[in-house]
Amino acid sequence: MRWLRGLPLALAAILGTPALSADAQTASTAELAELCKSTLCRAPKVRLFIDATRSVEQDFATPFPILQPAFLSIYPGETLFVEASIENEKLTLERAVPTNERPESTLRFEFKQASGEPDMLLVIRNPFEVPVRFRMGLMRPDSNVILATSSCSVPPKLSLVEHWPYPIFVLVLADPEVVGPTDSVACR
Repeated sequence: MRWLRGLPLALAAILGTPALSADAQTASTAELAELCKSTLCRAPKVRLFIDATRSVEQDFATPFPILQPAFLSIYPGETLFVEASIENEKLTLERAVPTNERPESTLRFEFKQASGEPDMLLVIRNPFEVPVRFRMGLMRPDSNVILATSSCSVPPKLSLVEHWPYPIFVLVLADPEVVGPTDSVACR
């Protein structure tokens, strides 16, 4: 649970939002259980290969939301489906869902580690007719800090593969946006 407690402050730093108070950072098990009645939650089991002699394992005992008001978090080994909408050229993430029952409006995120390698891959499938992009941050297994990382736009009706040559404990995606035609291939 120490990773979850560190997330709000780290997110505040990467997203440029005010830090939360210590009381607001720590959600009780009861509060999380109540929240998980109305939103899709999960208790990740993270298994990461670091190098030939080291690995990291972390099982979360308490489920927590996939999609929160300011961000989406994804752990290695997860495939997530998030229903979204576009209105007035604004991309809104509506809700995380267990299966892709509305493929015309459901973004698909798959985060995995290359077999026997420290490398990490994120595949994002964009169902929309316009390119979309997210601001991303990552937390390495040896840190409680979320670092900004570049991200590329996801072409319309296609998938994008992002790659990192080192292990990542969690990825955070925020600020979903529709990308204009002049910015549709930019990575930043």
